[in-house]
Amino acid sequence: MKQFLCILVITLWLSSAGSDARAQDGAPEGNYYTWNLGSAAEMDATKVPNLSPSDRFGVTGSEGEIKYRLLKPDVFQAGIRVPAFDFDPNNYGAINGVFFLRVRFKDVAKAPVFVHAGKGGCGFYGAGYVGSFGGAGDSQWKDETIVIPRSMMRSQDGKTFRFAINNIKADIPVASLTLFSANTTKQDAKASIAAALKAEAARREAVRQKLLPGFKDLGLPDPGLAPAFTAAETQRGYRVFFPPIHRQLFANSQPKEGELTDSIALEAAPGETLTLSAAVRAIKDVGEVSVKWADAKAMPVAVRPTRWARYSEQRIGSSWGKDYRVCPEQLVEQDAQACMPNRLEIATITFGVAKDAKAGDYAGQLEVSSQNGGKGTFPIKLRVYPFALQHPDHSTHGQFYYINYGDVSPFEAQDMRDHGMDMVVSELGPMLNPDEKGDRKVAQSHAAYKMLKELGYRSPLITSSGNLGSLLKDPKNHDRYTQFVQEEMGIAKAEGFDVGFFAVDEPHTQVLIDLTKKHFTWTRDVPGAKTYVTANPTAVPQLGNLLDYVCYNLSYINEQRAEAVRKAGQTLMFYCPSIDVNPEVNRYRPGFYQYKLKASSTQYFAYMEGAGDWFIDLDGDNRDWNVVYPSMTSVMHDPTLEWEAMRQGVDDWMYCYTLESLADSARKAGKSAAADAAMKVLSEVLASVDVDGAKAGGPAMAIEANTALKDKKLDPKEMEAAKSALNSAWYEQSRRKIAAAIIELQQTIGQ
Repeated sequence: MKQFLCILVITLWLSSAGSDARAQDGAPEGNYYTWNLGSAAEMDATKVPNLSPSDRFGVTGSEGEIKYRLLKPDVFQAGIRVPAFDFDPNNYGAINGVFFLRVRFKDVAKAPVFVHAGKGGCGFYGAGYVGSFGGAGDSQWKDETIVIPRSMMRSQDGKTFRFAINNIKADIPVASLTLFSANTTKQDAKASIAAALKAEAARREAVRQKLLPGFKDLGLPDPGLAPAFTAAETQRGYRVFFPPIHRQLFANSQPKEGELTDSIALEAAPGETLTLSAAVRAIKDVGEVSVKWADAKAMPVAVRPTRWARYSEQRIGSSWGKDYRVCPEQLVEQDAQACMPNRLEIATITFGVAKDAKAGDYAGQLEVSSQNGGKGTFPIKLRVYPFALQHPDHSTHGQFYYINYGDVSPFEAQDMRDHGMDMVVSELGPMLNPDEKGDRKVAQSHAAYKMLKELGYRSPLITSSGNLGSLLKDPKNHDRYTQFVQEEMGIAKAEGFDVGFFAVDEPHTQVLIDLTKKHFTWTRDVPGAKTYVTANPTAVPQLGNLLDYVCYNLSYINEQRAEAVRKAGQTLMFYCPSIDVNPEVNRYRPGFYQYKLKASSTQYFAYMEGAGDWFIDLDGDNRDWNVVYPSMTSVMHDPTLEWEAMRQGVDDWMYCYTLESLADSARKAGKSAAADAAMKVLSEVLASVDVDGAKAGGPAMAIEANTALKDKKLDPKEMEAAKSALNSAWYEQSRRKIAAAIIELQQTIGQ
């Protein structure tokens, strides 16, 4: 599993930045700001705008009338701050629309310069990748513009925007930076924006076409027989069916039994969030189709805007594989979607049931209308259960969330919590060395832990101690190492958390196992300190009693290893990717599978990590590892089908826990027979679940666990056979059985 940065969209343009542009230096005007470089003032870190740290930038210079500042090659990260504008100060500084960063520079390098915006996306010291400029190495002065989606930038202090640049491979002259939003009042901006968006689309398509010949299209699987179209469907020009959110869909998918219906039946507990899928199969060109919940206000639900799936090529198998299929992925907020006969279009509606909703049956309707066809109305029946889902105090589901030094994005932490995540594996502590102001960012770490507590995250959180590795080289650093561990434990405890320390990721080699041992030996010298590792069967026995939280890769888990962890007094966890193109596994693993395994916690990689363009999965050395995408329309990142399915998996887990918890209450009340009957229902549901992690993970999981195996070829037949864990209808059927048993137990014990 890789731990690094996040990536996005790129494209560039600009008009000449001469004396007219130089006159725009100063305060932003009309949601538009130009900063001309080439003076000593820009290095003053106490003022805005500024470049910092000063030693990561080169000297000033001029070429004719053009003044510039050199970018210094091979620096880890160089920072840029400019005045902020067009943002919402009451919403964590979220920008109010798409932004554009225009760069005027001399293209002298053969590699592009990467640009990151803070604080959107994960990784790279609180900044997410938003694009690049240059890379042709033709020594021409150019104007290029990076398109920054709305979810990828914040004004964290209410005064400035922050950018970071890296991958600088030469002394690159930069003459000016111009930042403006889509809401600018500048008269010439509309044409500039249109040009930037058009150039970006052309660039992406050119990259895509260049990459495709190096990959193999596996084609679409056989969809099975399609039911004949009814007279009503033929008349309106399209069919609508309702697959579960976790079902894997393709452009040619057909309805399965129970999905083709004239009415929609939903069940939920108070406080639960569900996502309803409506798949539209056009018979003719019906133009744009809209899907909306017509009368939600009459029901105890809060309905979010409709999202439609976007299709793209996605790698199949391991992250390093060369096979792909065209799959629905990103779910984009939009009112309507063009529907043609050659592709299934998928609308999703996410809604939350009120926490105080009264039990009972509610009625509403889903309205589907088309531009060139007819309309369809589908009654919605919502049953609200007379119980709330229960959850124990300890963490159960987490996300590898690549942040640095406690620099948490509120939107991302909220989004993860909304999808059932209640812990993180990340870097929450202050940096080892002070910054240029002498600040170790202790306050920032306190704020991060406090935010997570307010959002409902639970202990133990896992925090990285890998940045202390340099201290291990000299025994004299022992006290400094332990002081750092003790300090972070104190910060976490002050905000209500216990933590575990994660030093080395996936120690497969003896060198890494020995390094992990050294880390854990020093960590354990701090009273009460706990250790965590993403583990494998070779490392676990060698780490022995130095290891507290054994987080096995899913593919290594079996009943014998799980029992060995428990007998050793350690805490069993497991980790696996959340980026499989089959959403079913994202429901299966954190839900019924995890519950039967009785793992204390699971973590999934990754929330947002990419290689190259976010929207091209075939670029980069490995596939993109993300369950969300940068959003052009929302302050939150756009989800995927896998991300929505994961929420349902966590809720499956809570249905199981709620039933078992009530059974315990029934026994205490002297109702052992009723408790036994309830647990029999749960056992019957879980009987279909095999805890063998190799089966739950599929044939590609071992490769994901150990990058040394990345060149291993997968058998396509084996891969095809492992595409589904259970029948897609089984999940809702199982929930209904568990819910019925919960209600019966409630009645038995008088709740």
